[in-house]
Amino acid sequence: MAILESIAAANAAYSVIKTALGNGRETAGLMSSIGRFLAAEEDIKEAVKKKKSSPLTAITGGDDNIIGRYIIMTSGTAKHEAARITDYVDATGAMTVTTMALTVAADDTGIII
Repeated sequence: MAILESIAAANAAYSVIKTALGNGRETAGLMSSIGRFLAAEEDIKEAVKKKKSSPLTAITGGDDNIIGRYIIMTSGTAKHEAARITDYVDATGAMTVTTMALTVAADDTGIII
């Protein structure tokens, strides 16, 4: 299960647990939701473990490995604009670049050269 799906399942299970406790519902439904909540936690841990050992992480080298390279935006208002990468966090994909003339949105895409 993907990380976001696991988090969504955990949130849904938590909501059911909270409601069941508040309403005093039968314990069978409560135990089922607790089981889904715990399973989602394990799915998230496994997904993080897979990401850390993925071939892509090995290729990119993790944090700071792409510092000094350039990103050329391929979508959004900053399309075709380029900037030098000054920081990168592999775990989140967050990147800091030199100043761009136009604003880049979170869902804009680019290529790294």
